[in-house]
Amino acid sequence: MLTSRAFTPRTVLIMVGLLVSMLPAVVVASPFLRKKMGGPKSNPRNLETPCLCIFDIDRTLTGKQSDTKDCPNNDVQQGIWDPAYDPGFLTLSPLTQFINQTFCQSCYVGTISAGTADGAGSDERADLYAHLRQVLASWKMYTDDWSKSGCNDVTSPLVTSCNDGSKQNAVPKIVALYEKHENITIAKENVHFFDDRESNIKPFEGTGYNAHQISCDKRDRNGAIGLCGAQLKEITQDKGVALCPLTCSTAHWGSCTPSPNTGSCQDHVDWAIQHEDLTCQKAMAKVANQCSACSVCNASSCQP
Repeated sequence: MLTSRAFTPRTVLIMVGLLVSMLPAVVVASPFLRKKMGGPKSNPRNLETPCLCIFDIDRTLTGKQSDTKDCPNNDVQQGIWDPAYDPGFLTLSPLTQFINQTFCQSCYVGTISAGTADGAGSDERADLYAHLRQVLASWKMYTDDWSKSGCNDVTSPLVTSCNDGSKQNAVPKIVALYEKHENITIAKENVHFFDDRESNIKPFEGTGYNAHQISCDKRDRNGAIGLCGAQLKEITQDKGVALCPLTCSTAHWGSCTPSPNTGSCQDHVDWAIQHEDLTCQKAMAKVANQCSACSVCNASSCQP
């Protein structure tokens, strides 16, 4: 037992020093003290600045069903139905398979899709969720429930049936859910949205969020949507709003003649080379003469 004689000035100083050194840990451990002292919110899952990656589903997390000829790096999920665009077996893009190789590995995640992902309780929803959770070692989603339909009544970070052109309206609601359930703050500049449609990227201008069009190398339906889904190289932390760069593959043939609305300039260059026996230079000159948008084509556009 310590007596009063044991509390020498040196002993008192040592004990005070120990108590002071323990104070930060006590504050962090106590929500009450954090609130009283005005300390920062806790962030138990990520000690660094929280970030959020939100993905479209159809032709972003997925590619065209069963098309591994044009998209050899995609993975077909046999027996799992995907009704979007061209119904068939669910086919995962490289992003869904290897999201852990992107910066989103350390971020919270969510989805905003105009489609339904085959509806409540579907195998498609279960498979997408399982793949993302399995690949992301530091999984940061507090629920496996999917949100109610639409952009407005958002009850989960997994949003579907949110119309094209309106997806930006669902983003702050996903952010609010994470801030509430995870006790964090996610700055607008650390929110990143990825989608294959131009019409879903442009509305993000002026919102403060980052939005990037993906699936740029290969397009479908006259360039309106992606073909293979998101590629790993497209998942970047670049700030701002960015559309696919205009290339021979992404430039639309549009209303040009002959054969309006038949794919991209790249499609027409390939056709001229393969079926009209033209050289690369002559094929490019011909399509550029027929369609001014195809003037972006160059020698790299010619298939070997």
